[in-house]
Amino acid sequence: MDLRNMLTTKQLAEQLGIKPASIHRQLSDYGKYRGHVPHRLPNGTLAWPKSLATEWAEQKEFASSAG
Repeated sequence: MDLRNMLTTKQLAEQLGIKPASIHRQLSDYGKYRGHVPHRLPNGTLAWPKSLATEWAEQKEFASSAG
């Protein structure tokens, strides 16, 4: 896993325009966020692939412009 291609939960939330607590809540309740389980680094930080953030942001933009 190349950390240069990963985001923290805070960075992911910023890209998606949501609060990190929203991601943490779904992880707590369902064990995943939008069907994906993040990598847990040795220091406890959750790491998300940047490619997922880009994909999800594009889906959000499409959904908001389709209405």
